[in-house]
Amino acid sequence: MKIVKAFVLGVIVAANIYAADPLVGTWKLNLQKSKLPPQLDVTEIVLTFEATAPDSLRRTEEFTRKNGEKTRAVITLVLDGKEHTAMERLTGKEGPGRTANFRRTDERHIVGVFKTGGRETGTNAYTLSDDGKTLTSIRRQTGADNQPDETDVFERQ
Repeated sequence: MKIVKAFVLGVIVAANIYAADPLVGTWKLNLQKSKLPPQLDVTEIVLTFEATAPDSLRRTEEFTRKNGEKTRAVITLVLDGKEHTAMERLTGKEGPGRTANFRRTDERHIVGVFKTGGRETGTNAYTLSDDGKTLTSIRRQTGADNQPDETDVFERQ
């Protein structure tokens, strides 16, 4: 009986920790406030964050392209500040030799660094507004495949 009580208490505590993450939820891109690169020819992006562990978030991005095609990519952000295999944003598939290092700097900020073959290729920073209603993602590309910066402004749904 004590084991069952301890298990139930553990589940309740874990559920409260995960639910308390302010990024958890569904976010819709505000195209008018965002600055997208030309190759990202979308009419809609829906972003969903789910807590999967105390230091991990599952990010699901659903893209609707101008031609009507829909793409869905699911990526786990491990927020421990260590390098992990990175997935390609638009496909959700493993990128060869690609790693990502994400960490939470405080409750409202997450920063990530992407590398390919050990060389930094870009950064991604998430900022949650003080009122918790707006999430801004700023992506910067570096290196030989230099792409324009991208600023995505999402509104909580």
